Formats: sequence, C-alpha cells, structure tokens
Amino acid sequence: MLKKLNFPLSGSVDDFTRVKKEMYNVLLTLNKSNGIYDDFSKEDLKLFVNKLVESQRRDLTEPCNCSWCIPENKDHMPSDARIDFIFEPTYIAVAILTYVKSSFHDVAISVEGFDDCLKNGMKFSTLRQLSGHGYASFESTLNAIRIFDLGRVPEYLSKNRSFNIDLYLLFQQIYHQVVSDLNHKNTKDLWSNDLSSGMKEIVEKLQYVG
Repeated sequence: MLKKLNFPLSGSVDDFTRVKKEMYNVLLTLNKSNGIYDDFSKEDLKLFVNKLVESQRRDLTEPCNCSWCIPENKDHMPSDARIDFIFEPTYIAVAILTYVKSSFHDVAISVEGFDDCLKNGMKFSTLRQLSGHGYASFESTLNAIRIFDLGRVPEYLSKNRSFNIDLYLLFQQIYHQVVSDLNHKNTKDLWSNDLSSGMKEIVEKLQYVG
C-alpha cells in the first residue's frame, strides 16, 4: 500500500518534513520493487501517480510553477527552505514518475497528462543547477543526484535524451566537471573539506550520461 499524498499544506515545518519523507519512502519502495507489483497493487500505484500528477503546482508564479512545492504559500521562504520544501520534493516526484514511466509503463500511459507533467518537473529541476545554498551546496547536489539515481533518471535520459534535453545536459555538465575536478585533484571546498568520496559517487551515478 502506497501512502496517499496530502499537499500543498498550510501547516508547520514538521508537517512539510513529514510529507517529503512520505514521498521519499514511496520512491524507496518503487526502487526496491524492481518493476514488480509486490508491496503494492497496480491500482494502488495508479491512484498514487494520479494524485502526484494532480499535485504538481500550477497555481504559483514563475519560477516555482510546475514544482511540487509542499507549503501552500511559498512567499518569504529563505533559500535553504526552498531547497528543502520546493526543490527536493520536486526531485523526488520526478524520480518517482521516471521510475514509473520506465518500469510500470502501463500505469504511466493510463494517467492523463503524465508526460507533460514529468517534462515540466524535469525542466523545473534544472533551475538551481542542482546546487544548494552556501556551506551545504555540494551536499545538496550529491543528495539530488542520489534521489534521481533511485528513480533511474540518468539512465532513462541517457536512452531518451530528447524527452528532456535540459536535465540530460545538466547531468552531463555535472559529470564532466566532477571528473575534471577529480583528475586535477580539486576535491576540497572553500572550508577545506575533502569531497572526493561524494564526487566519486556522483561520477558512478551519472556514468550513463558521461
């Protein structure tokens, strides 16, 4: 059984965090399924995907339109909160929908507006170049890549790059930059933290677009 989504919300930060975690748990369940209906039924998945597509925000002004912004009101949100509750939920939603498209295609084609929703979500995902805010910038990029990897997004776009060339090219750009940095031993951030382990993980997860 897949937990039903309930957003946008007008609640607290704890409520926003809970919903994002629920979305992430669905992504983990799908990733574990290997494309087989086991822990959930086809009908469960279709109901969830329908709700996810319907929940894409089309009521917001640019640039937040077509995101999965969890708070009902995005105004006056600091930059780190935008990462937590606008961008990361969107990465998770894109990963879920991509996994469904590639592994549960019968569900994807049964949901009205599925492809346009996914394409718009992918385009939105490129707006910050997958980077974070300040000290946590690299960690945010690594986390975004991990999320997309769970949904097999890099692998899907490597075979279907025309589906969303913007996100494909962003993956490719990040891959080549990180490979170059590793080759030149440019692996420390401004605070002298060693990023080499995370950089190698990014290269592994983006190998499909290299």
